[in-house]
Amino acid sequence: MKTRVLLVLQCLELAFLATVVACFAAVCAKKREVAELGVLMSTLAAVVAGMVRSGRSFSAVVRWQRMVTLLMSPFAVLQLVLFLGWVSIGTPIAGWRQNAKFKELVREADRVEIHDMSRRLFDGASNGNDVCCVLTDKEEIAAFVELFGFAGKAEPCGCKGNPSIEWWKGDECIARLSVHHGDRFSITGCGDPVNRWLTCLSRLELKSWLESRCGIELK
Repeated sequence: MKTRVLLVLQCLELAFLATVVACFAAVCAKKREVAELGVLMSTLAAVVAGMVRSGRSFSAVVRWQRMVTLLMSPFAVLQLVLFLGWVSIGTPIAGWRQNAKFKELVREADRVEIHDMSRRLFDGASNGNDVCCVLTDKEEIAAFVELFGFAGKAEPCGCKGNPSIEWWKGDECIARLSVHHGDRFSITGCGDPVNRWLTCLSRLELKSWLESRCGIELK
């Protein structure tokens, strides 16, 4: 058991180096999802590798190398902390309940309007000039719903966001989502307004969809 723990520690220490590289790449590319994927994938790969790796390979390691592994163990612990942090704010695990509430909220929507807020001069009601896409087909609306994946709670933002996505049932707007800074949503229509991060995958899929269908680029 002790040997297995040391093997996992050793792999997590290597994963921490991979995380540092991923974070550096994320800063250079200005894309948060690169760091998120780096932390998640490197941690999972390290744990799996440590569990399946033969104990004989570590028993052959000389004593000083074992000592180095133990001395470097804080980096392995930090890797696990980063992993748990991303799980809490950047993956569907933290947002499954909000995802379920949202899907139930818009289940009967028969129209979706996507508003380009950069075309709206004031914060009042839309005059129609800012509508860049309307969905009315049930299957298309259902497919659009599947693009949304919410993660952990996000801090509120004071900007009006862009785009604004409205879900309608007849003449009633049953939900409104506003994208803030490309990676979070404010959601109204399900009680008190809530703010949620988007998952990495959801952000990528929505970014592609909005660019191709509406010409709106998530910043």
